[in-house]
Amino acid sequence: MDITKPDVFRLPQVPFPLPGPILLLAAIVQLVSSRMMTPYTKVEEKVAKSTKGSADDMQVAMQKSMSLTFPLFTIIFGISFPSGLALYWFLFSLTQAYEQYRNSGWGGLTPWINRLGLLKSRS
Repeated sequence: MDITKPDVFRLPQVPFPLPGPILLLAAIVQLVSSRMMTPYTKVEEKVAKSTKGSADDMQVAMQKSMSLTFPLFTIIFGISFPSGLALYWFLFSLTQAYEQYRNSGWGGLTPWINRLGLLKSRS
């Protein structure tokens, strides 16, 4: 694998390049990392259930939007950049997620982890 070339692969039927595995991993880990950075409290979960998911706070809505938008931009822009940059993005996001977990736990991923049954509920 040459890291000076973009991490893409091409299919004869598709007119545009498709993102490669390193680029996709970078975007997924970036999404996980950004979700971990959002704080989680049980009060917010109860409020979200009572308001049926509507977010009154503009800052919370923007943060949720950006946590999905940035990984998407990673894929879109990463198609034209060298795969070494995608590898850097992946390793940086992985390190960031690890440090975030060590400092403050799962954060905003706690409801997802609880749904999967990986954590025991502490009541």
